[in-house]
Amino acid sequence: MTSLKKLQRNWESLAQEDPLWSICTDPEKRHQRWDIDEFFATGKHEINVVMEHLRNLEIPIDRSAAALDFGCGVGRLTRALAEYFPECWGVDISPTMIRLAEDFNSSYPRCRFLLSLSFCPLTSIPQENGRQSQSVEGRCRGVEEILFCVAFTQVAPAPTKR
Repeated sequence: MTSLKKLQRNWESLAQEDPLWSICTDPEKRHQRWDIDEFFATGKHEINVVMEHLRNLEIPIDRSAAALDFGCGVGRLTRALAEYFPECWGVDISPTMIRLAEDFNSSYPRCRFLLSLSFCPLTSIPQENGRQSQSVEGRCRGVEEILFCVAFTQVAPAPTKR
């Protein structure tokens, strides 16, 4: 089994077991205890902090461009990015996460979600004419700004012998 397939299998298992907690691992929220509004508010807060840091650092952001949320899960950060960008693409390796992202964000027309089985998510984003381009330049067209918000998911490790 390739590492990519193993990664997909792991995230698919987490998505089916406890999708919100697998993204935000607050111990008190384990076992389906996240309130959906509270969960999405954490994403809004994180993106607001990132955007404020970028402003303070005077890093220019083209807010007329599309944004990419790679490893989007259920679209927590994709939804928050939609407050800043006209089009936001959420890409994930788990079919269940993508289905949930579409369900949770159905009233957010700026959010779009794609399943990708590649480490290069830009190859999954359709171009304006609806066809995939084979060139690197074509793959990147339409996504001008990519913000990476690093989240360390703390999944309980297996017990170790001492």
